[in-house]
Amino acid sequence: MHRHRLTPRARPIRARALTSNKGICTRCGPVPVRSARSNTGAGRRRPQPAAGAGGGQEGIPAAIASCTSDNNEDLTFEVFDDAEAARDFVDTKQAYLCQRAADLQLKEFPGLLYVDGAAWIVEPDQKETASKLAPILGGTVQQRSCK
Repeated sequence: MHRHRLTPRARPIRARALTSNKGICTRCGPVPVRSARSNTGAGRRRPQPAAGAGGGQEGIPAAIASCTSDNNEDLTFEVFDDAEAARDFVDTKQAYLCQRAADLQLKEFPGLLYVDGAAWIVEPDQKETASKLAPILGGTVQQRSCK
């Protein structure tokens, strides 16, 4: 897994699908951001997970893993508490990527490519890889365009 490199102004995103603080990683989009407040000394408390989220927050992966294939292709695996959290994450990431592509005037940006397994997703770089992974993992290939 890579170390998230947040955009210079990694302030929490406020959007209708988001209910928690997130920053924007320059490589993978929305990610949780630790509070900037300094809590030092005895009695320091850690943030608690959102109610009903088994260790995670809504729209945030409960687990993430990534690797690079023999062909130098990045594969990112994200697992969520439930399918609704996965949809929230995909919707948020899609909106961010499409906005970023529009800002950079990338007219041929294909959108978000992933293998959907309801409560998990795999994000390969190439559609060919997604097509090979889907039947093996029991998911479906999804490519959401910005149009």
